[in-house]
Amino acid sequence: MNTSQDPLLITLHLNAVEDTDVENLNQGIQEDLRHLDDAMVELPYADVSPDRAKSGGLAPIDWTTLFVTLATSGALTALIQLVQARLTQERKVTLEIDRDKLEVKGLSSEEQKRLIDARLQRHQKSKKTHG
Repeated sequence: MNTSQDPLLITLHLNAVEDTDVENLNQGIQEDLRHLDDAMVELPYADVSPDRAKSGGLAPIDWTTLFVTLATSGALTALIQLVQARLTQERKVTLEIDRDKLEVKGLSSEEQKRLIDARLQRHQKSKKTHG
């Protein structure tokens, strides 16, 4: 990592419905960041209860947070692009109506909404002609 400038310290907070989803998202972003020469990633540990600390148990990793250190401001642009691409890839919506299943992944929220609305309209028309 080039340290000629003061490093940029960034904290990424990740949210997902399921713990496994946020863990997968975290690991995917880490993998993407390994390709940036000017980035260093650290995983924080989750807060540990005093009882657990006394017992000597290991603290679990906090998958909802990533600490990223960037050596250059140019790396910040690359980081933002990587995170946006990863979030678009990871966003998934599944809609199932009467065994008619639509799974949409890797699209923007607007594109997902457009596809889901079209499916709902088709389903409503089908109900009117068959119902």
